[in-house]
Amino acid sequence: ITAANALVSTFCGKGTQMGDKDGRGAAALFGLPYAVDIIPDSVLYISDFGNKKLRKVDSRTSTGNVTTVPLTSPLTCNEVFILNKTTLIGLDISNNQLMKIDLSTNNISPFAGTGSIGAIDGDALSATFNSPTGAAMRMANGKREIYIADTNNNLIRRITADNKVTTVMGGTAGYADGVNRDILFDHPNNLVFDGTYNTILYVLDAGNKVIRKIVID
Repeated sequence: ITAANALVSTFCGKGTQMGDKDGRGAAALFGLPYAVDIIPDSVLYISDFGNKKLRKVDSRTSTGNVTTVPLTSPLTCNEVFILNKTTLIGLDISNNQLMKIDLSTNNISPFAGTGSIGAIDGDALSATFNSPTGAAMRMANGKREIYIADTNNNLIRRITADNKVTTVMGGTAGYADGVNRDILFDHPNNLVFDGTYNTILYVLDAGNKVIRKIVID
């Protein structure tokens, strides 16, 4: 979608047909592409959830050339986002984990969560989640922070650069503004930081049918 005149065009894939095929533009086929993120050199990574694959697209051309990243195991993540130029993080909602996708080796390994349902904070690999659905990342004082919409726990969790998980907002399902744990959500399922101010976090509060605005110190 172009910014100037909101012109919509098809970049890759065929809207009338599902499938699993690499190729350029409409020659490529997807099965339920759920998430997309882009690295600075204009390479798109797409979680093709229906095919349990990671697809890669060079976005610098008028029609995208789609290829499949040969991962060492099937990709079961509904959401993916860029951690750095060699690493993606995927949210495996069904298995209550965040997965690390190493683009240098094509290996998938756990990044956070044991796989059990829960809301335990602590070391990332010992923490527990309940359907982590959305994520947003920012740099704060030169250090990485990842915020997670822990949907079925009605919580917003944070993973710091030293791979520690903490709960920063939410509690029981509800609707309340406030500070930190006084804030209540009803199944928050996506997050994004403001494009100008990385102290402002927008939360898609699905159960309450509203978008919440959080100012983070």
